[in-house]
Amino acid sequence: MKPTDKIQYIHSYISEELDSSEASAFEAWLNESNENQLLFDQISKVWNNSLTKEVKQFNHSKAFNKHLDLLKSKDHTIITPIESKQQKNIFLNFNWTSVAAIMILMVSVLMVFKWMNNGTEYISDKITSPLALEDGSKVWLDKGAKLKVSKMTKDQRTIVLNGRAYFEIATNVNVPFVIKTKDIEINVTGTSFIVDADEKSVLVKEGQVEVKHDKQVRLLTKNQKVILTQNVLSQVTEVPFENIDLWFNEELKFNNAPFDKVIKDISEKYKIKFELPVRSDWARCTLTSGSLSNNTLEQIMTTLQLTWDMDYKKIDDATYKITKVKCK
Repeated sequence: MKPTDKIQYIHSYISEELDSSEASAFEAWLNESNENQLLFDQISKVWNNSLTKEVKQFNHSKAFNKHLDLLKSKDHTIITPIESKQQKNIFLNFNWTSVAAIMILMVSVLMVFKWMNNGTEYISDKITSPLALEDGSKVWLDKGAKLKVSKMTKDQRTIVLNGRAYFEIATNVNVPFVIKTKDIEINVTGTSFIVDADEKSVLVKEGQVEVKHDKQVRLLTKNQKVILTQNVLSQVTEVPFENIDLWFNEELKFNNAPFDKVIKDISEKYKIKFELPVRSDWARCTLTSGSLSNNTLEQIMTTLQLTWDMDYKKIDDATYKITKVKCK
């Protein structure tokens, strides 16, 4: 299926123009590969962000096809309908915001295909949500980190990293995942760990990781770390991963975390804003919990109320105001 065919297929599904059997076939196609899912996610995001309002009596599919025909034609002259009053009204009522959305959509899709086929480079000032790679692996980039996808095919998985990142590598024992930094190389088949290219270190959360520098090799397992110092890989040391203060909290799991840190992580997870009472030190307001990521926001707020005798009010869907927090 050509890229333009895929775009149209996804567009028809998003616009709810497929019948039940066609929708089922689309969902089966979607699950065939990570590439299909990634493309769908990218198009859906652009589409949802671009269409600011619903336009009644406007056929998005026809507009999309007309736009494709226009791009394919040699003559791009637009003829203004003037044959009848009815045609004129149709032209005047045409929603140009939708056309702009479609054009943005196509540009974004081309960028996605460029990434999947030729590789691309990501630079993060702050990314709290994971970067999904084509093989199913996920990467959380720390502030200022840079990641370049060098090769991502069925036979090779290779990236280049500057800065710090946390990886959850999709398991594939036949195709090792290779991370290259300026000083070290990391080889895994499926595991989770942190690579700090600046510190020249690797710390493993789960599984087994091979770290190389020149002819030196270290094998790390859970809660083990190695550092390159003066061109020498250190001996493997034991470092409990749970004690590491990560720059993201995907699981919303807390270990004696202060109140402001808890609120910050919840805010980033649910894309909402909290207004806090004025206070200089939240050190006495701490929370230890298992993962809260499967709870609703309302359930989490109830947990915080019970923990800190907290009062709050909901300003709108994206804003909460906390008026009282009783610390221990």
